[in-house]
Amino acid sequence: MSKIFVDTNIWAYAVDKGAGSKQHAARQALSRIRSSSSVVLSSQVMQEFFVVATKKLDIAPRQARLLLEDVSVNEVVAIDADLVMNAAGISLEDRLSFWDALIVAAAEKAKCRELWTEDLNPGQRIRGVIVVNPLQ
Repeated sequence: MSKIFVDTNIWAYAVDKGAGSKQHAARQALSRIRSSSSVVLSSQVMQEFFVVATKKLDIAPRQARLLLEDVSVNEVVAIDADLVMNAAGISLEDRLSFWDALIVAAAEKAKCRELWTEDLNPGQRIRGVIVVNPLQ
């Protein structure tokens, strides 16, 4: 079974009632991969999701915590010192923001085939991981 790393924005769109077609696309994409692939995220994604849910989407903190419980059943890559150092190298070598590089480093560490995000260029291959925008 292949592994797909799902970035914060895809999880956020899935619960954003104001996202319209992006919410529908995110929900469809997540539903599709849960049956055919292993879903991976990182502790960074979980942290960002909680902040986005409570600050931008106006989801009550208790409800946002329940949503975190739902996503935490997937494989979660913990951010540690080695991953931060790897991300710093990726940021320099591949000219990515540090935060995007940290996502790539986590996807690489988990041996993901794809990285689903809206933040990078679809079709781009970074460290062996293919960037996919499932909202297109």
